[in-house]
Amino acid sequence: MLTPRGWAVLAGGLVLYVASRIIGSPNLHIAAVGIGALPLFAGLVLRLTRAPLSIRRVPATDHAYPGSRIRVDVQIRNRSRRTTPLILLEDQVPSSFGRSARAVLPGIPGEQEQTIAYLITCRRRGRYQLGPARLQFTDPFGLTKILTTIPDTDELVVYPEVEDLSAQPVAAFGAGSGESPYNRIFRGGQEFYGMREYMTGDDLRRIHWPSTARTGHLMIRQEEVARRSVVTILLDTRITALGRDGGAAFERAVSAAASVGALLSGRGFTVRLATSENPPVTLSEEAFLEQLASIKAGRSASLGPALLQLKGKAVADSTLVIVTAPPQAAEATALIRAAAGYGPKMAVLVYPTDPKSLSAREQGELEGRAAAAHSSLARVGWDVFLIAPEQKLAEVWRSRKIPRRRAAESRS
Repeated sequence: MLTPRGWAVLAGGLVLYVASRIIGSPNLHIAAVGIGALPLFAGLVLRLTRAPLSIRRVPATDHAYPGSRIRVDVQIRNRSRRTTPLILLEDQVPSSFGRSARAVLPGIPGEQEQTIAYLITCRRRGRYQLGPARLQFTDPFGLTKILTTIPDTDELVVYPEVEDLSAQPVAAFGAGSGESPYNRIFRGGQEFYGMREYMTGDDLRRIHWPSTARTGHLMIRQEEVARRSVVTILLDTRITALGRDGGAAFERAVSAAASVGALLSGRGFTVRLATSENPPVTLSEEAFLEQLASIKAGRSASLGPALLQLKGKAVADSTLVIVTAPPQAAEATALIRAAAGYGPKMAVLVYPTDPKSLSAREQGELEGRAAAAHSSLARVGWDVFLIAPEQKLAEVWRSRKIPRRRAAESRS
C-alpha cells in the first residue's frame, strides 16, 4: 500500500514522463521511469523484509485501583532471522485509559526483541483488555506501508476503590462487646498458637509480657482457632435501588462493600458475597475484589428472593453487612426478619442521588425514608451508616461515636 508520499512520488514520475514525451527528452524519460518505479521497488523490498512478530505485555501489576497509574512493558520479538523494516506500533487500550500507546521501532535484528513501555491511568473499576496491537511496516523512504494486527490481548483488572477504614476500631460491629472483630474468632481449644500485636478492644488479661518486653510492643497470646469468624456481605445490585453500574450511587455502593470486605478479610474473617441476583459465595480477599470489579447492575424488581436466600444460608453468630439504598418501611422490616439468624449486623445506606440536587419535596421524601430506615434498623441493634453518592464511607466511619459500652461507662 502506497503512503501519501508514495502517491506523490508516483504522480511526479507520471508528470515527468508526460513532459519527456512532449519535449522529446530521452534523459528526462529515463528519470521519469526511475522515479515512477521507485515506490513499486520499495514495496517489493518491504514485502521481502517483513518478518513475523510476537508481542507480550507485562503490566507492573495484574490488578490496579481507580486513580492509579500503571506501567505496561511491551516486548516485541522478531521470530525470523532477518532484520525487520521500520515499524510503527499502536497498542490499543480502553478509551477510559486515554489514547492508544504509539511507538516507532527501528529494525529489530533477527531472533531479537525490543521493549517499549507506556503508562495508563485507571479511572474506574472493571476488567479491561490491553491490545490488540496494530503494526505498520514502512520502507526507509516512507513510500509504502503494510498494515497488520497481532490479535493477542492481555487482561488488566481494576478493583473497586477500597477506602482505608482501619483508623477507626471496628468494634462498631455489634458495638457493645468491647472486643475487636479480629478477636471474635471462635476458639475451640486452649493450646498455645502464637503471638500478635495488641489491638483496641483486646482483653488485657491476654497480654504476654515477656514478648512485650522483647519487642517493645504490646503482644497478645492467640490460641488455636477452631473456626474463623464469618461475614456475609449483601450488595444490592438492583437498577431500581441504586441505578445503573457506572453511576455515582452504584459505584459508591460497590466501593463501600469492597472497603468493608477488605477490612474484615484482613482482620481474619471469612468473607461471603451475595447480590440481588446471586446467593452467598465464600471468596478469598482477592477473589472478592475481582468479583466486585466486574459486577453489573441487575434487573431484579425486589430484594425479597435475595433475603430469603440470605436467611436460608445464615451462619450462626456470623456478621452481616448489607449495602443498599434507604429502604421503604416494608423492605426494612424484611431486612430485619432475614437477618434474625445472624450476629452483629451493619447496613450501609447509599442515597440513590444526592438529596441536595432534588426539589424540596423530593428531598424531604428521600431524607424522611432514610431517617425512618436508620431508626428502624438501629432500634434492633444494627450499626447504620448513611452516605451520599459523592461521599466517602471513611468520612462517616471515622466520625463514628465511641462504642456503646464505653459511652455507658463514661456516663456512670
